[in-house]
Order: sequence, then structure tokens, then C-alpha cells
Amino acid sequence: MTVNGSGFDEDLVEFTSASDQAEIALYKLGGGTLGASYQGRWAWRYRDVPTGRTTSGDDLWTGTPKTHREAAEILSNVITAATDA
Repeated sequence: MTVNGSGFDEDLVEFTSASDQAEIALYKLGGGTLGASYQGRWAWRYRDVPTGRTTSGDDLWTGTPKTHREAAEILSNVITAATDA
């Protein structure tokens, strides 16, 4: 995954999710509609709320169709697994 910014365009954000632990913003590259499912490449930004650390990229791939919420859950799981390793 890309770290700190290459490929993420804040103006294109289609979905955001926030908790006391993380803030996620993402969009389907090529455009998407909330509620619809897409496969392929997504751009994302992840902010760890307790530390303030932000990472972003345009390299989240889904091989089967996912909604924006499902793609955000995948991103959260991948980052959590990477930081727990």
C-alpha cells in the first residue's frame, strides 16, 4: 500500500467513515455511486485518530464487487493487520 499521499484526490471522496480509532475516506477510481458494488481499484486515506498518523494511496484492489462500506472495512482490516504484525 502507498504511504502518505500519492494517488489520493480529496476532491473525489465518495465515502467517509469515522470512529474514535480511525477515519477513512475513499472513492472508486473511475467513479462510483454509494450503494452500488464495484470491483477493481479504489483510492483511500486512513487516519489513525489516537496518533494522528495519516496514510493514503490509490492501490486498494477488490477482485469481487464491493460497496464503498465493504471496501472501507477491507482497508481497515488490512491496515490493522499490518500494524499488528
